Amino acid sequence: MSEYMVKESYSPGDTIKNFYFTCGQQVMGDKNGLYYVTAGYEEDGGFNSPQGMVRSQVYPGHPALSFTDKTAANIVYGESCPVNSVRFTSENVDGQEQISIIPNYVGRYGELRDADYHVVEQQEQQVTDNIYSIILTNKNVNVDGLDGMNKTQLVMIENKPDHVPPTLQMLQFKDKQGNVTDRFKEARDGVVEIAGGDFTYNPVPESYTGYFTCTPAEIQVSCYQHGATGPGMLLTVEEVPALYFMPGFGHFFRASLEPVPDTSQKQWYDMEITLTDPSGNKQTQTISPAFCIIGTESGITSTTVSTAGVTIENGKITSQDRHAMLQLYSIDGRLAAQSRNGEILTDGMTHGVYVVKIIDTAGNCQSQKVML
Repeated sequence: MSEYMVKESYSPGDTIKNFYFTCGQQVMGDKNGLYYVTAGYEEDGGFNSPQGMVRSQVYPGHPALSFTDKTAANIVYGESCPVNSVRFTSENVDGQEQISIIPNYVGRYGELRDADYHVVEQQEQQVTDNIYSIILTNKNVNVDGLDGMNKTQLVMIENKPDHVPPTLQMLQFKDKQGNVTDRFKEARDGVVEIAGGDFTYNPVPESYTGYFTCTPAEIQVSCYQHGATGPGMLLTVEEVPALYFMPGFGHFFRASLEPVPDTSQKQWYDMEITLTDPSGNKQTQTISPAFCIIGTESGITSTTVSTAGVTIENGKITSQDRHAMLQLYSIDGRLAAQSRNGEILTDGMTHGVYVVKIIDTAGNCQSQKVML
């Protein structure tokens, strides 16, 4: 899915167009269905070789983070705030260590958001003589009509033998049935699963590549209402040693969303994740928005007003008020479409029950169940 294009000139009169994409992950399947392989993608540098090899190769998929078409609530690539899987490599150049810091943005289903690498904003600060801070901000995020961002802060302690921060590799939300989704009727229905650790890049002499090893890092996870500021609600995180997976993923962590209060209205939440290694280097990643509590009055169970005044015919939903904003929500509370001219085209939409909300110019809101 092409998202970003840049014209580049390598010589006078020689201009080419480079395109960057949101790329889905590997798919395997047979007559029984599809299997989507979340394989630890890396951007701008390709795949690294496992320990003991000198050739690059594709990482195998992590079984706990891969999924089938039957265990995904609604596969929509790009419809999430991505995790930043920061890639650190180092090499010795004329006696000086050079560390490359490359952000890689990965969505809920393992899709690689290639364009995000090219629009990220970077700020650098020398905090003290020995502490260096880098902030990577990716604002190429819109989820459910909300503008979002991924903000990643790296803290590096320069006088330590290890001064490379740990990093996340993958993040998914799941419901009690194991379905990949970031929208939950009640908070206790959801868990967040995270892969990451303190990775060390080991270059192979006389080779263009290397391999990563991984050691543990402490993790802290909190969340708060979208757009608010921390500190938020701390979640209890457990490590699942049986799901440690290298190369490409590292340690596996899981936390229940149960501490998040239930709500009658739909509410999105941001999530903050901090990894700290034994040397004190750390990464704090803010994912905004991260997940949604649909609420008892949202989605299919919403209290509706039958006099909202919409008609469905000729492949479109039309409001009597042609200046109203229309928002169409699916059964799980996902914003399926919206319009500011009182009309939504429905051709190509999945058949089923939806909720349409009508917001007039004064801000008054009504809602109505509709069948497409």
